[in-house]
Amino acid sequence: MRYSRCLWRYTTGRRLLPQIIEELQRALALDATYDQAGPHRVLGRLYFEAPAWPMSVGDMRKSLEHLQAAVRLAPENSTNHLFLAQTLYRLHYRSLAEGQLEIVLRCTQQAISPQNLEDDRKEARRLLVDLRGDKIEQHPQQPLPPKRK
Repeated sequence: MRYSRCLWRYTTGRRLLPQIIEELQRALALDATYDQAGPHRVLGRLYFEAPAWPMSVGDMRKSLEHLQAAVRLAPENSTNHLFLAQTLYRLHYRSLAEGQLEIVLRCTQQAISPQNLEDDRKEARRLLVDLRGDKIEQHPQQPLPPKRK
């Protein structure tokens, strides 16, 4: 019974994605800056989270385009930078992702509340640890830089 319910929800959700995208495109046309670039942020995240074609509409390049636009329109919003960093990381632009995560730690606004700003910062710190750990694991043969005096 649970499997069939999950399958139904999954297929229903997939069928709704084109309608959701259409509504977000309409919001974008009306005011791209609404809710600190909300239409771009949500479209970017939708393309990030959705499975790729042919299963669904997921598209990392579209995610990148929308999240770059969100950051351009609302650079003070931590979630815009966090979502852009996650997309960059998945696309293997690790140094760019790291830069965006550093910006999250300095941001002063979040779309919803001050508590969510702290949540974004916490996630950014976690991702920085993962990202920097990946760098060490990718190049274990490189010697450590000399200590500063």
